[in-house]
Amino acid sequence: MTRKIPANSMMFSGILLVLVIVLMIIMDSNPIGLSKNALSKTQKTREILRLPGKMSWAGDDGFFNFDRGVLKRLDGGGKVFWEKRLEGKELLWIGPGGFTVNRDSTLEMWNAAGELEFRKDNFLENPAVLSFEGDFLLLAGKLKDRDYAALLNKKGTVLWLIPVDGRIISGRSSKSGSYTVLNLMDENLSGKMVLVNSEGLILWQIDRTVMILLSGIMPDGVEAVAEDRVFKADFEGRIIREQIFQDAIFRADIGQDGYMVVAVKQREAKLTSGQRPKIIMLDPECRVKWSYVLERQPLYIKKHSEFVYIVYDDEILVLSREGLLTSSIKSGNIKDIDVVDTSRLIINHNDGSSLIAISGRR
Repeated sequence: MTRKIPANSMMFSGILLVLVIVLMIIMDSNPIGLSKNALSKTQKTREILRLPGKMSWAGDDGFFNFDRGVLKRLDGGGKVFWEKRLEGKELLWIGPGGFTVNRDSTLEMWNAAGELEFRKDNFLENPAVLSFEGDFLLLAGKLKDRDYAALLNKKGTVLWLIPVDGRIISGRSSKSGSYTVLNLMDENLSGKMVLVNSEGLILWQIDRTVMILLSGIMPDGVEAVAEDRVFKADFEGRIIREQIFQDAIFRADIGQDGYMVVAVKQREAKLTSGQRPKIIMLDPECRVKWSYVLERQPLYIKKHSEFVYIVYDDEILVLSREGLLTSSIKSGNIKDIDVVDTSRLIINHNDGSSLIAISGRR
């Protein structure tokens, strides 16, 4: 005689199975596969605006468009507020708050309204913008064939200008300007990270045998990603957290919330067939939260707000902070992206740019 299973028992078993899967997603750090992403909901996207040239977010609901030497400021519908011809000038940086240009060692900073904030003549040779945080512009460049870093405010006042030993590969200042972290590389491709205070004094230096790719300043210290590890140092220069990887880190980003995302691949000496790269999310304490196996190597990755953007030349994957796939945006000839907010994304292509809306987000 066949024994009939009560409906309540079947319902309880189903609920229990869902709870187990959810706990696996939250608690483990193993590669996320199709079983976990079956619980995610892929969101739809639509194109709002398409333009020739490069687009960038200008802050609020405004955008910049740079094409054939002409820079325009426009709204989300494409209405142009102003335009400027930048003949003979190199556009160094463009983003929320304005843009910077350089010509023959003359640096100019313009605001989002198209008004000149300041001009610095005979300043730095071959300048590059490392970051623009709060009211502070962090620059790298050369003077008499030596590498320098400089911190300026929005009025053009040079807060400090210091020489450094090595090539500057990245850097970031805090929004208050109190601290600046610089990542350097020497002739042996070894890396070092230095912390500079608001007066331009180097507080400490951390040396590594591999390159330090990027770093970020948090309220309780400095987070950094090297080619073999992520680590956190306090403002006294002591390493307080660290996570070492056997695989090589080749892409990385640090969010404003302190969460870090890295892309890793097997080192050449350990290559095995079928081994694929993967994305790993770490919290501000350098603890692994999850990993996501990729089909191929991305151009770069970006952590913004609650999402991780994995950028290929023909596709953008968007993951939640829990590691679940939320969007897959198919496109062609992708060069880079600019995240406006959680529901809008700028995609710059080789032959133009587009503003994309992602539905279901606020």
